[in-house]
Amino acid sequence: MYNIYVILHFVLMIVWVVSAIILDFKFLKGFNTGSDEEKISLLRNVRSVSDRTEMPASTF
Repeated sequence: MYNIYVILHFVLMIVWVVSAIILDFKFLKGFNTGSDEEKISLLRNVRSVSDRTEMPASTF
């Protein structure tokens, strides 16, 4: 049982780190060139994805 927990914890950590890197690149790619409305939309999208990935990682 402990081995399953360690493997699951490691997999969730990898998913969390990869999603954070993807969000960083998504944010940096479109932020400087966008209009004010696009910047607000991008911030909302990043916050939405961040909220969805935060909950599974915090359950362990």
